[in-house]
Amino acid sequence: MKKFLSSATALLFSLFIVFSSGSPVVAASVRYECESMTLGGQYAAKISSPFSGIALYANNDYCQTGNISWDNTQKTVSIRGCSNNSSTATVAVRMNGYEMGRVSFSGTTPTVQSFTCTPQTGSYPVQLIVTNDTGSWDVYVDYLEISGSTGGNDGGGSSGNVYLTFDDGPSNSTSATLVNNLKSAGCSKATFFVIGRNIAGNQTGWNAYKNSGFSIQNHSQTHQHMTGWSYQQVYNDLSACNTAIQNGGAPKPTKIRLPYLESNSTIQQACSALGLSIISPTVDTQDWNGASTQSIINACNSLNAGGNPLMHDSYQTTNNAIATIVQNLKNRGFGFAQY
Repeated sequence: MKKFLSSATALLFSLFIVFSSGSPVVAASVRYECESMTLGGQYAAKISSPFSGIALYANNDYCQTGNISWDNTQKTVSIRGCSNNSSTATVAVRMNGYEMGRVSFSGTTPTVQSFTCTPQTGSYPVQLIVTNDTGSWDVYVDYLEISGSTGGNDGGGSSGNVYLTFDDGPSNSTSATLVNNLKSAGCSKATFFVIGRNIAGNQTGWNAYKNSGFSIQNHSQTHQHMTGWSYQQVYNDLSACNTAIQNGGAPKPTKIRLPYLESNSTIQQACSALGLSIISPTVDTQDWNGASTQSIINACNSLNAGGNPLMHDSYQTTNNAIATIVQNLKNRGFGFAQY
């Protein structure tokens, strides 16, 4: 059972890279580790704390990717970083002499900051640069992530994409049916937020997840109320879920749906330390609360572009709703994407 509670949201997407003419094309989400970038400026240097990344110490210090090919669609640019003190540190993002946007970090706790840039074309390096050094702070940057359309929009995508998401799996009794229902309805992209301890005893369901091509992300190891936990307790639980997923043969998660959607600063700090962006639902289907199949369908009819519904891999009512949900969204011009 879940409550629809508020929590911090950082909307990002799963790691996916396509290569074209030797340059990575931004497809769903591509992450570039700053320590692997080219450095420039007088003082830019690699660091090992508070993460493996780059310190930009002075005006015009920068780190820069190789060429990135752009597909003329809107993208979200995200950077994980922090300041070296309580002051605000700012990094500009440039491509081919054009400033795409900028992000600011306040304080020493690493956070992910994002902005949406206008559609770009061509193949150019992207540069993270300090343009206004006040002399009172240094900028530490961990990674750059560029996110956007996953391509192959199942419903045409003229109205944008939505994210069909399912918590609490895997389950031997429902997961394979859920995967089949999604694919039969013509939805080839979805996201499963997995409880780590469920994997070992539900290998049939887990294999259905792995073979689906859908995204597999973190929903904690034990699915407990964590707001009263210490930082280390939260960190250990979420890390154990990452490990269970990786040991099961799936990629390391980069996103998390928090248990019961409960959040506080301690939980957020543990997520940030593990590189997990919090994904909060935009629509609650109430499937966890005994909602009928028609009620679940009706709730999903209120989805807007970029939204995701709170649904679960455990209820027959949800499985029964999938075909109609997908068709209704297609009829509204939506395509499907995954985190």
